[in-house]
Amino acid sequence: MGWDTDCRKGHGLKKINLHQICGEFCTERKTPGLPELRDQIEESIKRQEKVTVDYSQVKILSASFLDELVGPWSQSGMSLKVFSEFVTFSPQLNAIQQRILERRLR
Repeated sequence: MGWDTDCRKGHGLKKINLHQICGEFCTERKTPGLPELRDQIEESIKRQEKVTVDYSQVKILSASFLDELVGPWSQSGMSLKVFSEFVTFSPQLNAIQQRILERRLR
């Protein structure tokens, strides 16, 4: 899949409530809702739509969860630049969480 996108063509901003999809503890690759979350983000990127993942009600957002979230995209060639143009997290990720994204999406 090609990930060369232009966010200037965007159709708006979508907000995804992580708590509603995955629950309070997003800690591992088997977290319920992870495939649905990934599908929603990917579909928004394909539509050139910016996404905010709101995890304000999530008690734990682990590095393992983030690694599993973006793993398939890193294997398909998505860059950190493309991901960052379309996907933001609210509240902002801490340094360790951000480093996971940087390491996986180059």
